[in-house]
Amino acid sequence: MLPLDPPGPRPPRRHVPRCPLSAAELAGIDAVEVVTFERSLRLTNRPDPRTLEEAHYSFPFCVALALTAGPDALLPIRPETLGDPATVDLAKRVRLTTDPAYDAAFPGRTPATVRVRTAGRVRELSTPTARGDPGLPLPAEALRHKHRRLAARHGPAVDAALARLLDPTSPVDAHELTQTISRPQEER
Repeated sequence: MLPLDPPGPRPPRRHVPRCPLSAAELAGIDAVEVVTFERSLRLTNRPDPRTLEEAHYSFPFCVALALTAGPDALLPIRPETLGDPATVDLAKRVRLTTDPAYDAAFPGRTPATVRVRTAGRVRELSTPTARGDPGLPLPAEALRHKHRRLAARHGPAVDAALARLLDPTSPVDAHELTQTISRPQEER
């Protein structure tokens, strides 16, 4: 297995919080560093994306959005998050760097490390590949949460059909979900 951290002295390891940061915490961030593989630098990576597509292909925006609004804000990225002042301000402080070990792992894996630096403190989160990839599959509950989150925007009928589909005690009926999604939204 390849090392996840670049060589050299390492700051104390702390995990990036899984919830949005307060305004004071956001203001206290000196920098955010994303260490990844070289090919990812070819993405748009705009700190202030104009479209949802640009947002999806922007490490700075996605990291900033997860820190300002929580990780669920990425499921999916909503149009109203584009141009959010706190997110864009933080995204402008995100720096992308590469690591040769991460380059060697790509394309089989997509490793990354995120470091959030505040006054005298570094919070860090590393992953050997993207969550949901074959090498790091989502746990069943995380997969159910993601499906519920994505289905919720389609209304309660789709959410209910999906819940029945994901319930391990009920017979699988993907046809019900397909039929529900196929109906116009006003009929659900």
